[in-house]
Amino acid sequence: MKKFFTRQNITIAVAILLVAFVIYSRNRETSEGSKTIVRQYLVENGESIKEGGMHFLVYGEFKKVTDDEDVLQEVLVAGKAGDVDKLNEILEGL
Repeated sequence: MKKFFTRQNITIAVAILLVAFVIYSRNRETSEGSKTIVRQYLVENGESIKEGGMHFLVYGEFKKVTDDEDVLQEVLVAGKAGDVDKLNEILEGL
């Protein structure tokens, strides 16, 4: 009868689990990092957004975070109005 729990099999299983964990961690960091980048963009360009004319740039930054068309429509409306507080609320909801 063959043994299934040999050192070699356990080492291979641990390596596979480690690779899966690293991939999962990087994907989670990437999505959170995108929100951080958008938040930083809103802080740095808040005055310009309030003046208007940057709604498509704001839309592009939010597009990197979500593909939900309803949310992106809200972003476009808030960006056109120059409502930075509303944009921050939308970002928190993602």
